[in-house]
Amino acid sequence: MRQRLVALLGLASLATGFELVINPKKAQDSGGGNTMAVDISKLRNNRGFGMSPGDADFDGSNFAYPAQFLPNEHLVYNGVNYNFPQYQPGKGSDNVLAQGQMLDVPKGRYIGVHMLAAAEGAIATGFVNATYEDGSTSSGQVLVDPFWAWPYPYGGDIIFPYLMTDTAINYNRTMIFQTVNWLDSTKELTSLQLPNVTVGTGNGRGGASEQTRLHIFAVSMIPAKGHGLALDVQYARSTNMWFEGTNKTQIVEATINNVGTEWILAKNGVKVIVESVEQDNLRTAGQWIKTHAEAIFNTTYWYITPEEGKAVRFTQTADAFYMSTLSAPNATLTLRSPVPYVSGDKVTIEGGKMAGHVVPSKQLGDGSLQLSISEENADEYAWVFKIDFGGPRA
Repeated sequence: MRQRLVALLGLASLATGFELVINPKKAQDSGGGNTMAVDISKLRNNRGFGMSPGDADFDGSNFAYPAQFLPNEHLVYNGVNYNFPQYQPGKGSDNVLAQGQMLDVPKGRYIGVHMLAAAEGAIATGFVNATYEDGSTSSGQVLVDPFWAWPYPYGGDIIFPYLMTDTAINYNRTMIFQTVNWLDSTKELTSLQLPNVTVGTGNGRGGASEQTRLHIFAVSMIPAKGHGLALDVQYARSTNMWFEGTNKTQIVEATINNVGTEWILAKNGVKVIVESVEQDNLRTAGQWIKTHAEAIFNTTYWYITPEEGKAVRFTQTADAFYMSTLSAPNATLTLRSPVPYVSGDKVTIEGGKMAGHVVPSKQLGDGSLQLSISEENADEYAWVFKIDFGGPRA
């Protein structure tokens, strides 16, 4: 028992020097689009994730993935939602050994089926078989690479830092791959069958047939909910590349699915428009700061915390006092915080559409300062008011 505990502690310390790698080109969480994760937990019949050597047996040789590096259960990859299996204590199963099982998929129209899968010692080859309401069928080929290989490992979509053997850690990385099979989206799907794989193609010279098995970790469907001409964006990401011959016009990658019932042809004039939301927001914020700079730069804080809360800010310089509201006020703004205002002071608007305008102001009986504002002409983002009197008064 003591030796077992020492071994586990050693693995825990080892894990701190490694990490899971998910293909960064497809790892951005764009919400999963309109994909539908399929529950395959009842079909699980294999244990592939282990916390220590010998804890799992993925390939019949007690080889396994290191469970310390599992991705989140609700995984979004390449714009696809997945329910990714987690570590199962007590020798529970975490993946499906593909043997021609039928998937429990709601009847409907689908564009395709995505899977996260891996083979054993050779490239797994098989077919996903679909049956439609009108009695027709279709088959799509699946080619999935081995979960580890030496000396030339495959790329992988999800990459674990090492391999668990039956007795030790092998520092060859282990991998999981994403597959896609397209379906007839004009027809109602009634059943979907997983491949039944027993042989595959070796990665050696000539690619001779070798015994292998296919393991499936997660499945997701792409529904086709549109009619006629209809498109849907599955995944989009910006890149660090630009179009040659331009002034660094950025290239954006996007996966677009035809979710309708008709073919999209060149004559339909498909056009993708990329809205640079973050860039526009930054430019708008920069423009606001530029026109309200006097109340921001080279100022100091007011020694009294605003009673109005986080929606109001006070700053000062040697020549003026500034009151900033972070939301558009109503027709009147009442400031209950003590501010350096005395009867006769002029309050003007700093920046924005009404820059320089004098705001009617008065001090109420309780000492509050009331400003009368044109709600119709309000700034879109924030108001800044200025008391110009040659410096704050003690």
